[in-house]
Amino acid sequence: MILRGMRKTRGFVLGLAACVAVAAAGNAARADFLFNPTGVGGAGGALNLTGFDPKPGNGLGQGQVTATNNVIAAGGTGADVAADRFQFYYQASTSALLDANGNALVPAGLNTTYQITYTGSITLYVRSVTGSLTNGTAVYGVSGAQAANSGLTIWQANGAPVANDLLGTGFTAGTAILRASVITNPTGGANFTATGVDGNYDQHNANDWPGVTTVNGQGGLQVDFNVIPGSANPNFFITPPPTIIGIRLSTLNSLPFTAIDPSRLFPTLGPGGANVTPNLGSVNGQTGPDMGVQVDGVITAVIPEPSSVVLTGLGVAGFGIATLVRRKRAQLA
Repeated sequence: MILRGMRKTRGFVLGLAACVAVAAAGNAARADFLFNPTGVGGAGGALNLTGFDPKPGNGLGQGQVTATNNVIAAGGTGADVAADRFQFYYQASTSALLDANGNALVPAGLNTTYQITYTGSITLYVRSVTGSLTNGTAVYGVSGAQAANSGLTIWQANGAPVANDLLGTGFTAGTAILRASVITNPTGGANFTATGVDGNYDQHNANDWPGVTTVNGQGGLQVDFNVIPGSANPNFFITPPPTIIGIRLSTLNSLPFTAIDPSRLFPTLGPGGANVTPNLGSVNGQTGPDMGVQVDGVITAVIPEPSSVVLTGLGVAGFGIATLVRRKRAQLA
């Protein structure tokens, strides 16, 4: 199990990068960029970064349990069709920025006079299931039919931080400083291995989800995004040079929640849509239709190659994510 109250270290960031390289060797190159976290613009005071280090955050697979049950009923092999798809939501605030060497960097004012947050939405589908919801492994692919609200957004808000993990509010406060669209290349995907039921869903401080237990388990996710042209706010992302054209979200997902509170709300991220309220049932990950997970990862700048020339399949990506999970577990032991 991931240790309670865990925090990322340089070793984790470098280890995660190494494992991601296993999963996607040859499909992307690291990219540096200049970033001014206060949004005052200009190269003066800008930082040379390779990415962002979010705090442990929240993920929600809306319809994930339903889609998984559909694949189990079909014999364990799924496809990129409506019955096997679900929408995965992500939200987190920032722990640190990552400098040119991958080291954590905490600029003055972060999480005191301003906040940087992340919201994401990705259409996944269940590729395969071995075993059951409570004792088995599911592998997920990035759907070629992304929902209208899919994508990843980075936000910056001046003033005291207002993001609240439990309430699920404040993650879209301030200004959207970058927006990116999902790349549906073969290296993207996720997996999760459940190993039984492990007491309360919320095991971080007080139990804010009384009556809800959860499956126990771990997994990971890797998804690439193209930065939408014109969306990178030039007061934050300083150009030229360099520019930022692609980003990668790489995560470790775990249950139960031990580092933060599980969110009660996720912004839909789509135009005019209602917020998403988790529907977990009495056992998260089993009685669904939805499944919430604790998400810990990094967001790095990359130069992704077109999906047509990517040769690494999801099987290798799944191996890389599993390796990532084992390596972080060893580092935290």
